Amino acid sequence: MTVTLGAGSFNFGSPSHGTLKESPWDQPVAVQSYFGIPGEMHLVGRRQGRDLELDIMLLNAAGEAALRTATNAIGAQQGLSGTLTINGLTWNNVRFVGFVPSEAPFLDGSGQLNWCLRGTLKFRQIAS
Repeated sequence: MTVTLGAGSFNFGSPSHGTLKESPWDQPVAVQSYFGIPGEMHLVGRRQGRDLELDIMLLNAAGEAALRTATNAIGAQQGLSGTLTINGLTWNNVRFVGFVPSEAPFLDGSGQLNWCLRGTLKFRQIAS
């Protein structure tokens, strides 16, 4: 279960992750109506871009400091663009927007996963 961006130039490691969520493509629409004429006219532009999000869980960090080091390394890649690959599936023209933690880092109580952090990798795909 690997996540890479930019022809393997940055590997997000092998975090536990869900399925990539794709928002609808942004598409400009101008609506015009004229006095006395029923209905409306739509001018529809080309699709522009969309948001992509991937929920992940970073795990097996030796300590909270190691987890912070990992998130700092991920954050340093903000702005990186290229082809996003997740488990062999690809999305072209993608830019990394950032990582957003969904909660504070925690120590797994079972002792199996050590220090963990849940969050979301955010990307923006540009229409080609």
